[in-house]
Amino acid sequence: MKLCIYPALIAALLLLFCLPGNAVAEEGTPDALRAAAEKGDPRAQYELGKKYANGDVMPQDLGKARLWWEKAAEQGHEQALYGLGFIFEKGAGVPRDLKQAETYWQRAAKRGHVKSQLLLGSMYAQGYGVEKDPVEAAKWVRMAAGQGYAPAQYNLGVMYANGEGVPKKIEEAAKWYRLAAEQGESNAQFNLGGMYATGEGVDQDSAKAYAWLNLAAFRGHKGAQQRLPDLAQLIEPLGALEAQREIAEAGNLDAQFLLGGMYAGGEGMPPDYPQALTWWRRAAGQGHPGAQFNLGVMYAKGKGVTQDYEAAMEWYRLAAEQGDPNAQFNLGGMYLNGEGVAKNALQASIWFKLAASQGHEKARELLDKIKTARE
Repeated sequence: MKLCIYPALIAALLLLFCLPGNAVAEEGTPDALRAAAEKGDPRAQYELGKKYANGDVMPQDLGKARLWWEKAAEQGHEQALYGLGFIFEKGAGVPRDLKQAETYWQRAAKRGHVKSQLLLGSMYAQGYGVEKDPVEAAKWVRMAAGQGYAPAQYNLGVMYANGEGVPKKIEEAAKWYRLAAEQGESNAQFNLGGMYATGEGVDQDSAKAYAWLNLAAFRGHKGAQQRLPDLAQLIEPLGALEAQREIAEAGNLDAQFLLGGMYAGGEGMPPDYPQALTWWRRAAGQGHPGAQFNLGVMYAKGKGVTQDYEAAMEWYRLAAEQGDPNAQFNLGGMYLNGEGVAKNALQASIWFKLAASQGHEKARELLDKIKTARE
């Protein structure tokens, strides 16, 4: 099986300055944040630098961003060190200097920052700004993988599969792919599914291959989407269901969502709505938007449950607030039709606009109709 290699990590991770916060005080005014930063609070210094870097509230100023991140970095703030690495890697407001970027990422990585560890691994694997060194690359990737970082676990799996910086060990590759796959890393799911299909590094099992490829396909993996139809012809539907159940019972939310769909769709058996509801409730209760949306549909249509528009609205709302365009559209429709709530064309328009902004064509059509009716 040809392994799916992770894209160049530098390109994948260097989304300039769109960096996660460290849970400091985004609350309060920029002046309050500045006051805390000037008193030497490294978290406030980092957040203030991020606001300057992103042009958030204040005009973008990369020089000031670097100034505040340097102050935070002097106190060992990992995210500030990480951000400074981006500044020098991209040459944003400073001369481009890969060595300086590597130095900042080294400092962050030594403090346990997983993304910096993985970036260093990529630099050494590719010879990007440093001398190519597969062993050094594997060292840093292993550090990040050991902290449970799924992209690093996947990358370490690739290294073991190909013998890059580590001895070639297919069983060890499968182990790291599984750890990443269980966290939803689609490339790892695809590779693990492929290994089950061929019996490479694991016992051959077409049903487990289907289950993992199904998860990767759900995550949008094109290769998995292409392989699924052929693989589906080789297995019994009940075998696929049981393999998906095994992953779902281990706590994978996507697997729980997909298993609910298999029961609702009656794959290899009559539809079993109580089982579908059980698995969708389990995933929905942990925040899975697809499962929340599906529960909304079940309550709105009275499938497997007593029809309950108010319950449908609550599930739609939870999914809609996470950005699910179908839930936004259906929630708008309930406001438009007065199902489970008083009719409210304004609220309907708000939800339709959110759905339409994500390309939902029916939402655009209803927005036009609402506009025409008003005129």
